[in-house]
Amino acid sequence: MDSCLRRNDKVGDCCLGGWCVGLVLNKFRVLVLKSVLFYFLLINKLIFLFSMNNFAIFIIIITMIGILFYSYKNKIYSFLESSKKGLPFKRKEFLMNIPERKFFKELQKIIPNNYIAFPQVLLSSIVNVTSSRKDFWKYQNKINRKTIDYVIFEKPYFKPVLAIEYDGKTHDRQDRIDRDIKVKNILDSSGIRNFQVRHKENINFEEVKNKINNLILDKNNQTTT
Repeated sequence: MDSCLRRNDKVGDCCLGGWCVGLVLNKFRVLVLKSVLFYFLLINKLIFLFSMNNFAIFIIIITMIGILFYSYKNKIYSFLESSKKGLPFKRKEFLMNIPERKFFKELQKIIPNNYIAFPQVLLSSIVNVTSSRKDFWKYQNKINRKTIDYVIFEKPYFKPVLAIEYDGKTHDRQDRIDRDIKVKNILDSSGIRNFQVRHKENINFEEVKNKINNLILDKNNQTTT
């Protein structure tokens, strides 16, 4: 049954895609036909007025085709490119910028052995909404489309225990400040320890290490008590 449903979904997607492509092709054909009709009538008028020989008529036709192509070359090129590319998406060149990659590389060296760190973790992947069904989407929308720079998980079940925000220049904007405050409140409410590291050339990773250990140790002590 599942395989049949998947095949039906694929058939539906193909039909929808074929309909969209057909619609674009029809519009393109109408545009070209209108242009060809215009130039065809123009050529006939020129032939009638000047009564030129076959060679002259051939030259006029070639010239008109050239003008037609030049007038719509951008649309023709874009149409051909879109048909090759399909959907307007492309792969990103990297997940993190250079400072973020350097910080992550050092972070992996200083976390305890029974923990692991991941970058660019969705907030909705580590936090659940516990409100009533009536207010679920009200609070779910607060955690959707928000990303934590680094999250440290406890092995072996990958329990999120610590979130780290790496603050670059964009975090100085008021909208980013407001966003960071909201994220911190959500993390605090969910019981996930968190702190921020300000971007600078020479980060003291010994201090970062001590902060991580203290927060994890404090969290473990609270859990056992």
